[in-house]
Amino acid sequence: MKLGIFSKEEDDLVIQLHRELGNNWSKIASRLPRRVENEIQNHRHIHLKKYIKGKSKQQHSSIVKKDECSNGFR
Repeated sequence: MKLGIFSKEEDDLVIQLHRELGNNWSKIASRLPRRVENEIQNHRHIHLKKYIKGKSKQQHSSIVKKDECSNGFR
């Protein structure tokens, strides 16, 4: 069992696997060596949720800006 700070690679993998597998934390944990499902779930809910939410807002605003430019609206 590995406790402590998640690396950038682990964060990216948790985000990707959560998109693919949903809330199936045991399957996500099986792909992260020495991490337990509760630790991963807590990390995602406490640390990554804000990051994911902020990232999706940035993507949404850039898509809106592209659409506005292509439609001639500003």
